[in-house]
Amino acid sequence: MPIQFTTAELATFYGTEHYYRTSLIFPDIVHTDGVQHIASNGGGWMIDVITSYQIYDTVRNHELQLWSFHVNEDRSCLALCTNGLNQQEIIRQLIPVTDLTFDVNFILQLGSLDTVTPTWVLMLTGEY
Repeated sequence: MPIQFTTAELATFYGTEHYYRTSLIFPDIVHTDGVQHIASNGGGWMIDVITSYQIYDTVRNHELQLWSFHVNEDRSCLALCTNGLNQQEIIRQLIPVTDLTFDVNFILQLGSLDTVTPTWVLMLTGEY
Protein backbone atom coordinates (compact mmCIF):
# COMPACT_ATOMS: atom_id res chain seq x y z
CA MET A 1 0.00 0.00 0.00
CA PRO A 2 1.46 3.40 -0.91
CA ILE A 3 1.89 6.10 1.72
CA GLN A 4 -1.51 7.75 2.28
CA PHE A 5 -0.83 10.17 5.13
CA THR A 6 0.59 13.67 5.26
CA THR A 7 2.73 15.69 7.64
CA ALA A 8 -0.31 17.86 8.33
CA GLU A 9 -2.26 14.80 9.47
CA LEU A 10 0.58 13.63 11.71
CA ALA A 11 0.78 17.08 13.32
CA THR A 12 -2.78 16.65 14.64
CA PHE A 13 -1.83 13.82 17.00
CA TYR A 14 -1.19 14.91 20.60
CA GLY A 15 -1.36 12.26 23.29
CA THR A 16 -3.50 9.21 22.58
CA GLU A 17 -6.90 7.78 23.43
CA HIS A 18 -6.04 4.14 22.67
CA TYR A 19 -3.06 1.83 22.73
CA TYR A 20 -2.69 -0.86 20.07
CA ARG A 21 -0.72 -4.09 20.31
CA THR A 22 2.16 -3.62 17.88
CA SER A 23 3.23 -7.21 17.32
CA LEU A 24 2.50 -10.73 18.44
CA ILE A 25 6.25 -11.31 18.63
CA PHE A 26 6.66 -8.36 21.02
CA PRO A 27 3.60 -8.37 23.31
CA ASP A 28 5.22 -5.73 25.54
CA ILE A 29 5.24 -3.10 22.75
CA VAL A 30 2.15 -0.98 22.12
CA HIS A 31 1.62 2.08 19.97
CA THR A 32 -0.53 5.19 19.95
CA ASP A 33 -3.29 6.59 17.74
CA GLY A 34 -0.80 8.50 15.59
CA VAL A 35 1.33 5.43 14.94
CA GLN A 36 -1.83 3.44 14.18
CA HIS A 37 -2.73 6.08 11.58
CA ILE A 38 0.66 5.57 9.93
CA ALA A 39 0.33 1.76 10.10
CA SER A 40 -3.15 1.87 8.54
CA ASN A 41 -2.10 4.18 5.72
CA GLY A 42 0.94 2.57 4.12
CA GLY A 43 3.62 3.19 6.74
CA GLY A 44 3.51 -0.09 8.61
CA TRP A 45 6.97 -0.93 7.30
CA MET A 46 8.45 1.78 9.55
CA ILE A 47 6.90 0.18 12.62
CA ASP A 48 8.28 -3.18 11.43
CA VAL A 49 11.78 -1.70 11.18
CA ILE A 50 11.59 -0.30 14.71
CA THR A 51 10.19 -3.44 16.31
CA SER A 52 12.50 -5.81 14.43
CA TYR A 53 15.56 -4.20 16.02
CA GLN A 54 14.19 -4.81 19.52
CA ILE A 55 15.55 -8.37 19.43
CA TYR A 56 19.05 -6.91 19.88
CA ASP A 57 20.12 -6.09 23.43
CA THR A 58 22.32 -3.29 22.06
CA VAL A 59 19.09 -1.57 20.98
CA ARG A 60 16.59 -2.74 23.59
CA ASN A 61 18.86 -1.76 26.49
CA HIS A 62 18.09 1.89 25.67
CA GLU A 63 14.87 2.78 27.50
CA LEU A 64 14.37 5.91 25.38
CA GLN A 65 14.93 5.51 21.64
CA LEU A 66 14.48 8.22 19.03
CA TRP A 67 13.80 6.83 15.56
CA SER A 68 13.97 8.97 12.44
CA PHE A 69 13.19 8.02 8.87
CA HIS A 70 14.96 10.54 6.66
CA VAL A 71 14.13 10.58 2.95
CA ASN A 72 17.10 11.23 0.68
CA GLU A 73 17.07 12.94 -2.72
CA ASP A 74 17.54 9.57 -4.50
CA ARG A 75 14.28 8.29 -2.87
CA SER A 76 16.17 6.08 -0.44
CA CYS A 77 15.46 6.37 3.27
CA LEU A 78 17.78 6.30 6.24
CA ALA A 79 16.31 4.73 9.39
CA LEU A 80 18.33 5.99 12.34
CA CYS A 81 17.94 5.16 16.02
CA THR A 82 19.61 7.30 18.65
CA ASN A 83 19.61 7.19 22.42
CA GLY A 84 17.09 9.73 23.66
CA LEU A 85 19.31 10.68 26.60
CA ASN A 86 22.50 11.69 24.79
CA GLN A 87 21.69 11.43 21.06
CA GLN A 88 24.30 8.67 20.61
CA GLU A 89 23.68 6.63 17.48
CA ILE A 90 22.50 3.11 18.24
CA ILE A 91 21.70 1.66 14.81
CA ARG A 92 21.14 2.75 11.22
CA GLN A 93 19.65 1.06 8.18
CA LEU A 94 19.53 2.29 4.61
CA ILE A 95 16.26 1.49 2.88
CA PRO A 96 17.06 1.58 -0.86
CA VAL A 97 13.65 2.76 -2.14
CA THR A 98 10.63 4.36 -0.51
CA ASP A 99 7.47 6.16 -1.56
CA LEU A 100 7.71 8.26 1.60
CA THR A 101 8.29 11.89 0.59
CA PHE A 102 8.98 13.48 3.99
CA ASP A 103 10.80 12.64 7.20
CA VAL A 104 8.94 10.86 10.01
CA ASN A 105 10.09 10.65 13.64
CA PHE A 106 9.08 8.29 16.42
CA ILE A 107 9.85 7.78 20.09
CA LEU A 108 10.01 4.35 21.69
CA GLN A 109 10.04 4.55 25.47
CA LEU A 110 9.94 1.98 28.22
CA GLY A 111 7.33 2.77 30.84
CA SER A 112 4.15 1.22 32.21
CA LEU A 113 0.49 1.70 31.40
CA ASP A 114 -0.62 0.27 34.75
CA THR A 115 2.38 1.34 36.92
CA VAL A 116 3.33 -2.33 37.36
CA THR A 117 3.92 -4.07 34.03
CA PRO A 118 6.88 -2.84 31.95
CA THR A 119 5.56 -1.72 28.56
CA TRP A 120 7.27 -0.13 25.57
CA VAL A 121 5.21 2.64 23.96
CA LEU A 122 5.84 3.66 20.34
CA MET A 123 4.57 7.16 19.60
CA LEU A 124 4.97 10.12 17.31
CA THR A 125 7.06 12.96 18.71
CA GLY A 126 3.94 15.11 19.10
CA GLU A 127 2.36 12.43 21.28
CA TYR A 128 5.20 12.42 23.82
